[in-house]
Amino acid sequence: MNVVAKLAELGPRLGPPHAAQLKGAAAAGLFELRPRRGNSDWRLICCRDGEDFVVLAVTKHAGFTAAVNSASQRMLEMGNHP
Repeated sequence: MNVVAKLAELGPRLGPPHAAQLKGAAAAGLFELRPRRGNSDWRLICCRDGEDFVVLAVTKHAGFTAAVNSASQRMLEMGNHP
């Protein structure tokens, strides 16, 4: 939860190693939070919704691609387009 607190504090200024924009067509508009400065197996896949940040998926490395696809679909369902 520390990485979420950092996101709340710093917002879009939060960068590596704590956060990174995702690349690729399925990942447009998504970014990942990296707990423990990237030293955790877990990733939180998020997007912006106006001034808010929305966590769309939580995954480990093994399921990362599927989680990105799922998060992208959730973002579209929210009506949030990159």
